[in-house]
Amino acid sequence: STEYIESFIDEINSNNNDVETPLYPGSAISIRDACDRLIHYFFPLGCRLPRTIFTLFKMTNNDYRSEVSVRCVECGQVLVQSNEEKCSTFCIHNGKHRSYANKAELAIMNVEIEIKRVAERYINLINDYPKQAEHLVPCDIINGQIYHQMSNSKSERNITIILHTDGAPAVKASTTIAEIPIPLRDWKSAVMVFGIWLASSKPPRDHLLKPITIQLQKLMESKILLKQANGSHLWHNVRVQQAIFDLPARAHLLNIVQYNGYDGCGDCFIKGM
Repeated sequence: STEYIESFIDEINSNNNDVETPLYPGSAISIRDACDRLIHYFFPLGCRLPRTIFTLFKMTNNDYRSEVSVRCVECGQVLVQSNEEKCSTFCIHNGKHRSYANKAELAIMNVEIEIKRVAERYINLINDYPKQAEHLVPCDIINGQIYHQMSNSKSERNITIILHTDGAPAVKASTTIAEIPIPLRDWKSAVMVFGIWLASSKPPRDHLLKPITIQLQKLMESKILLKQANGSHLWHNVRVQQAIFDLPARAHLLNIVQYNGYDGCGDCFIKGM
């Protein structure tokens, strides 16, 4: 039944989709791989049940999968087919043969699900650390003035997002949660990926950041419901405190010249030498 399939998918999703968790100690395949193979091989060929994990997601309207699109590397226009020559009218690649170097792949994750995936894993720390942070790590960000000046800083439960990105060709918009204590905050299992641009050059900034900010804005205007350790569910506010870029990424995303240019400072008007 549909209820059984949805329960099955929830079980798969419960532990980071079990993409990396081995089926048993020493197993060469993960739990998710095993489930995929069981679906594919256990049922007879004439069986009408979905035979892949992704088909199960589609059947039950599960939106965990990232939104992936192939785009022109220069203008960011979506390409219906990977070899499509037509893109934006004024793009230098419009109407020309579409080589591999002139294509980009953009993946935008479901922000709410990414936050839930990490927050529910560390929910006890998220709830308790803000109460003890002043004594444990006095210099941490959540003890700062800006954090406490933000709305809903004391009386309610909060998820405060710190956005990170860099200027490498494979640009990744990743985030951490301020309420998770350091150094756990930067562990692989605590880092969320909201979007990634895979190409030979940097993305048009709006194509990467706009869909992410739209999702974050919706969560900030509402709240996010997180499962607690005791099985109950509580609402948490979602807030964004800061974005951390390296210098090439900052110049690109703020639409200013690079840091080694004559007018490369984003804070003053002093001309470089």
